[in-house]
Amino acid sequence: MRAWLLMLFIAIPCQGARNPFIPLPDLCTRLFQGWVLRGISQTSGKTAQALVSTPEGWVRLQTGTEPLPGWQVAGITHENVLMQAQNTCAPVRIERPEK
Repeated sequence: MRAWLLMLFIAIPCQGARNPFIPLPDLCTRLFQGWVLRGISQTSGKTAQALVSTPEGWVRLQTGTEPLPGWQVAGITHENVLMQAQNTCAPVRIERPEK
């Protein structure tokens, strides 16, 4: 019985070991993985709209909208869309693809 418990205590920590050289995934930016800015348009009221492709489909964003719970569009430029979190996450930029 004691040998079995000793083997159990040795084997359990080995199951959860991770590579310390691989950075931990950022939970905040993982929400926007696969989001790509595809275009910008301006409405008659000078309001910018961004067309973004996501893994789930296409999304049209405007400043002030909330595409995901807890995230708000803080700004739209020709190069990126700035997403601001209402919690402790750092802002996330959704950018155009490299040419």
